[in-house]
Amino acid sequence: PIYMDGVQVCSVATHRHLGVVVSTNLRWSNHIDFVLGRATRKVSLLRYMSRHLPSIVVQRLYIVCVRPTLEYACEVWHAGLLESDALRDRLERLQATVARAVLGTRTTRTSKSTLLAALGWPALRWRRVVRCICLLHRLLHKPLAPVSEFVPRFVCSTSPYSLRKPHQLLIPHCSSVREQHTFYVNSAFLWNSLPANIQAIQSPASFKTAVERHWAAYMYRTDNWLRSLSLC
Repeated sequence: PIYMDGVQVCSVATHRHLGVVVSTNLRWSNHIDFVLGRATRKVSLLRYMSRHLPSIVVQRLYIVCVRPTLEYACEVWHAGLLESDALRDRLERLQATVARAVLGTRTTRTSKSTLLAALGWPALRWRRVVRCICLLHRLLHKPLAPVSEFVPRFVCSTSPYSLRKPHQLLIPHCSSVREQHTFYVNSAFLWNSLPANIQAIQSPASFKTAVERHWAAYMYRTDNWLRSLSLC
């Protein structure tokens, strides 16, 4: 048993910490259930309101009130969803539900990608990937003391030679598949897939813009498009 200040700490299967549900098995199904539960209640109200409000107002309400719930702290859990297509699809389906309500489309035959493209809403997966790579960019250029030891190092920092891609990262060693599906490892693979000119950008805003343009072709895709880049 574990004691803190003489009080035994009870063992639990899940624990909600700063809005993120952490499980003992290091899987994210419980967290996704929690996120979808909160977001679904908001979506139900939004679908009712869509009958009485202009579509532009409903869109704004979704972007401001619902989508942040679906993406909260996604840098922590996004890589863990690589193990489960079902969890990723549940998030995308909820966004597609709102898109159908906004567009007034009753049929379910229209693909999610078509709905998102019609509204100009990027797929949630695409947005999470961009957020993860942008966070890594900030950590590489402005390290935070508590986590600096975990941030992957540049290849050029360990080589005495002049390299063609000096801004490539050393991929951390992983002893298990679960460890590969963590923020630092997954984001390092994403980083190494970027062209050298994007990796060399210092400004966070300019870097984000360049990344979005580089992956613009995948913006509305809800499938596992990272497989086409051999990243998972």
